[in-house]
Amino acid sequence: ARHEAGHFDNISQWFPCLGKEFTFDTLFLELSKKEGEAIIKVRENGRMIGTLYSICSEEERDQKKVLDMDPFRMLEEANPELNEALKELSTKMEEALKSFPNGAFMRLDTRSPKDAALKSSYVRELIKEQIESKPHNDPFSIECATDDGIIYWSCISKSCKVDSAQQALELLTGSNRVQEDLKLGFLAHDHAVQLVFREWEDIHPEYEFRVFVVHNEITAMTQYHSGLYVPEMAKNKEKVQDLILAEFNRVKDKVKAPESTYTIDFVITENLDAARIVEINDPPPTAGTSLFDWDEEEDQGLLLHGPLSFRMITEPLTWEQQQQKSSMHLPLVEYMDELRGRTPREE
Repeated sequence: ARHEAGHFDNISQWFPCLGKEFTFDTLFLELSKKEGEAIIKVRENGRMIGTLYSICSEEERDQKKVLDMDPFRMLEEANPELNEALKELSTKMEEALKSFPNGAFMRLDTRSPKDAALKSSYVRELIKEQIESKPHNDPFSIECATDDGIIYWSCISKSCKVDSAQQALELLTGSNRVQEDLKLGFLAHDHAVQLVFREWEDIHPEYEFRVFVVHNEITAMTQYHSGLYVPEMAKNKEKVQDLILAEFNRVKDKVKAPESTYTIDFVITENLDAARIVEINDPPPTAGTSLFDWDEEEDQGLLLHGPLSFRMITEPLTWEQQQQKSSMHLPLVEYMDELRGRTPREE
């Protein structure tokens, strides 16, 4: 549904209601069909290289020079027209990024390329740096688990920042989500797909909350990440609720969602003095419900009708509990375990 014109899950539908007064400044860039095709082709080239690497022996990899293959160079050699379109897109993105000297969060109007960020070497560099800055004598302690949960989500968020067109292209062409949305988007629309750049601010992703709105009234609130204990938020739960309610009351009459029913995500500022809107999405079950269970009758009733309830994890979780309660990328979890020494290396 998100590929249909006018779908409220798309930033282009809700940002004009708010503008940069209430959320992060946002710039839209039309993506032509040729530019979209070029992104899709580079992604297909990358997947082909990955497949070759996985099915070939080391000797065959050397013979085929798999490690020397480059998805961008393959496009340049095989399809000069699409390669030229990609160069034009790169120029347009560099121009767009001039509006954001501190960098930007880049995504399609529909979804972000966060799956590419999860697989990037950059996110591992960030995680290594953070773990080294927060050493623990006991990697199995609850204190270490609390730190590592925050490190995990913080580094994933930071890995989505782009400062150059090349970084943006690497995320776009490395994302299966983007490839899927481009294919569906160009099939669904006669006009261009939107590429979106949003002002980058070093927010705390662990301070993010999801709010459920039905007929212009909040029915329920939850922390965004379902498997994360954040001491600073737990200590200030009442204050967090007050900040979110105050900001919602400022904007609720500006949001023109169908039936005035939607989810809206807020992030609390570092000094705990304000709540800022991150984005707006469709209501459940399209949108995730974090600490509420849409399939559970009582929870669904609260989400649809209230009375207002606010769920937050207020007691520490073990590292294993965090993985059970939220969808964490296993290769990154294993990488963090290795850095912490939680799992023995195989001989």
